[in-house]
Amino acid sequence: MTRALIIIDVINEMLHPNGKLAPKGYVDFLNQHNSIQTLNQAIAQARQNNDLVIFARIGFSSDYHDCPKGSPLFMNAPKFGALMKDTWATEVLDGIDIQDTDIFLHKTRVSAFYQTGLHEILQEKSVTHLSFVGCATDLAVNSAVREAHDRDYIVTVLSDCCIAANDNDHISTLELLKKVATVV
Repeated sequence: MTRALIIIDVINEMLHPNGKLAPKGYVDFLNQHNSIQTLNQAIAQARQNNDLVIFARIGFSSDYHDCPKGSPLFMNAPKFGALMKDTWATEVLDGIDIQDTDIFLHKTRVSAFYQTGLHEILQEKSVTHLSFVGCATDLAVNSAVREAHDRDYIVTVLSDCCIAANDNDHISTLELLKKVATVV
């Protein structure tokens, strides 16, 4: 196995209409671009190819001790009780095809690599090619793609399986990522 599909932050808090981050625009983008269907197609293709399927999900402990206090992105999570791990908020969105053979990683920062064991898992499985999908194109996907590039993986971004708050954030980020990855 030399390939893996990394699915980032496809969680209720961001992508379900009742999620606390839904008003940011992610739900509208998801619906406008039919992202669930295209994501499930990518997952099915990965499984057909015997690729590793990995879900990386943001989430903080109930006391938020692991939430970065100085982060403009996360500092209000404790105030609003957002992104609490092991709750409905950080579960994979209904409708996304998950299986028992998938790997699930917990993260407390934007990058899917930061203290998640992702790099070690990929090394152990001799993975050299990574495809990235998820939410948000300009944040978590961007961060993971750049770090994967710097760790010498061959990187692909499946653009129609990425979700952003709006088309401008999505398109401009994909243009930048073309410098370090293949964007399809």
